[in-house]
Amino acid sequence: MTPAEYVNEIVQPTVREFRDERRSRRRAYLACIVVFHIIDYLKNAGEKDVWRKLKQANPDIFELVRSICDGSKHFETNAKHAVHFRAGSDWDRPPAFPGSCEQAFPSWETQKADDQRKSAMVRWTFTAV
Repeated sequence: MTPAEYVNEIVQPTVREFRDERRSRRRAYLACIVVFHIIDYLKNAGEKDVWRKLKQANPDIFELVRSICDGSKHFETNAKHAVHFRAGSDWDRPPAFPGSCEQAFPSWETQKADDQRKSAMVRWTFTAV
């Protein structure tokens, strides 16, 4: 499968499904997994330095998607990840409307004292491909 076929047949429909059901944890995790694995298809097609180029283009989004991808697969990210993510520790934050909103603070459980890691509050909002 070429990178273009992977994106057209797997990535775009998966991200669209998440876009249409933004409060679905399952769709969010799957969207991150298929988006992150575009790297493998580009490498297989002969693209060089894919990881570095993508990380350099937008390091915060790269690390967040990587952490959700790896954390949802392995239950929790390890110390090599810039963003700590533990499957199931994320939460749904409904949209705020006048007179009704929810203020969010990271829980102590998800905070890590390790200065080399960032804590992440994952909101189910990102721009679809």
